[in-house]
Amino acid sequence: MKQFFAFLCAAHGYPVTYYESAGGHIWRNWRVYLTVFAQKLFK
Repeated sequence: MKQFFAFLCAAHGYPVTYYESAGGHIWRNWRVYLTVFAQKLFK
């Protein structure tokens, strides 16, 4: 489902960065995602 949503957004012209990791919604992953997102946001 997540990959389909990323594909759908890209098909409609929205820039998409799809990032998936093991472990689900755990704090360790959120810290990584926040770091990656903040770097892209303030680039």
